[in-house]
Amino acid sequence: MFPDLTDGMLPPGVYDGSWSDVVETFGYNATRQVQLAGLRQLSLGLARAGCRAIWLDGSFVTDKGRPGDYDACWDPTGVDGGLVDPLLLNYPRTRAAAKAKYLGDIFINGVEGGSGMAFVDFFQVCRDGTAKGIIRFNPGEVS
Repeated sequence: MFPDLTDGMLPPGVYDGSWSDVVETFGYNATRQVQLAGLRQLSLGLARAGCRAIWLDGSFVTDKGRPGDYDACWDPTGVDGGLVDPLLLNYPRTRAAAKAKYLGDIFINGVEGGSGMAFVDFFQVCRDGTAKGIIRFNPGEVS
């Protein structure tokens, strides 16, 4: 289970949880359940390719009742790129198509262009520079 939200957000840090924890904590209304269905589809595909970690961020991991989407990045270590949906490999050209298919903004855990930080680190900083928490789960546990 994840810590309680503070001022609407997770406290700073990376919080490991199961897929069930993600669903139980953040899937509490119809909008979020639709987004979770997209995240589930993404997770199943990445798990088949060998991905072992997805980090989840954005308004989805806050107390916002109806987030517009989720933000996620995935660990490419040990992943068979030939098994990954090409929409996930050709950013930024395919970003809109990937978002339409999976209902979130999805990035490889590489360098975020504007900040020069790895996405997993970029995700842990609010726009105003304050630290915030994110979620990590293993897509191989998604059913």
